[in-house]
Amino acid sequence: FTRNQQTNTSINSIPHDKWGFLSIAYDTVSGGIFTADYIVDDQVVNLFDALAVGKCNSVKSPMILGGNLTAMMHELTIWNYARSIEEAQSEMYTAKNASTTHLIGYWRMDEGYGNMAEDIAQGHHLILPNEHAWYLSDENIAAQLNGQTAMLMNISTISPTEEDDYLLELWVNPAAQNGDAVLLSNGLGFELGVNAQGNLS
Repeated sequence: FTRNQQTNTSINSIPHDKWGFLSIAYDTVSGGIFTADYIVDDQVVNLFDALAVGKCNSVKSPMILGGNLTAMMHELTIWNYARSIEEAQSEMYTAKNASTTHLIGYWRMDEGYGNMAEDIAQGHHLILPNEHAWYLSDENIAAQLNGQTAMLMNISTISPTEEDDYLLELWVNPAAQNGDAVLLSNGLGFELGVNAQGNLS
């Protein structure tokens, strides 16, 4: 996790070539606490435990998913409160809709065609690198990055303010990375990456 050129590395790693559920929470009430957990095989792996990062300014730029990243992604969700990993785990298999309480962004990434993934919550659609950036296997569909492309979404109108909590959830299946890769970035000092060992940094 990198913010304002200060980098922290996760205490545990995430496996490659295996689907897992990533939960990233920011709690402003506690003074700006960043927590990240990864659920794989129904077991919770703690990545960042109550990391103090201070107050975050509102982001007025597009969010970038991927950067030298080889991975499949599915069901990206953004909430406007920092719910617990227990609550996230209890609902990680549950589909959401536009009227789901506290939901401010929801990209199912199940289209399987075209270069856009629809935001069911507020219409901030995710732009894929091209119309072939999909993983298709029977009924299983996910967005796919090949290590050379990225996805872009304009979240400037839903980004948190200094007083907001938020939570980002995502199903992800990362391949073994050749080096450092970007999972999430806003291009303005906030970046969440994954290295060749599977640690977030």
